[in-house]
Order: sequence, then C-alpha cells, then structure tokens
Amino acid sequence: MEQDPSLLSLMAFPVLVVLYVLPTIVALGRGKDGKLLVALLNLLLGWTIVGWVVALILALTGETVTQRRRKEEELSLMRARSGRGGQP
Repeated sequence: MEQDPSLLSLMAFPVLVVLYVLPTIVALGRGKDGKLLVALLNLLLGWTIVGWVVALILALTGETVTQRRRKEEELSLMRARSGRGGQP
C-alpha cells in the first residue's frame, strides 16, 4: 500500500507548526514573565535555528510569575516576623 505524498505532507504540516512554536508554547505553559519576548523572538527569528534555540532557552530558564510571587510573599513574611512590617 503506497501513501499519497500530498497526504503525508498534509499530516506533517501541523506537527511542524507545533514544533516551530514550541518555545512559545513552553513559555505560556510555564507562565513566564517574558512570554511576549519569547513569542516575538520565536515568530520573528524562529526560522533561524539560532533564534529558535535562544527562544527555547528563554522559555525554559528564569523565573515564572508564580515563583516571583512566592518569593515576594516569603520576603514580606520575613519582614513582618522581624518586626519591620515591610519597611526597608
């Protein structure tokens, strides 16, 4: 049974699109602070392999919004416990 090449291309296209926007998907999924930067870098320079790799690295590294908020809450709790009440 021989496959039609156009059918194979049609099936491969969505996979390639998802692979191309993978850095953006990862950044959105992780709730990254710089998700807009990752998306723009992915969109504008993702066609170059270097741009895609940089976008993926940015998506996978650094703080997420949740991590930053958790750190801020811990810092405010520490300040409250020390009796400074949030004063520097």
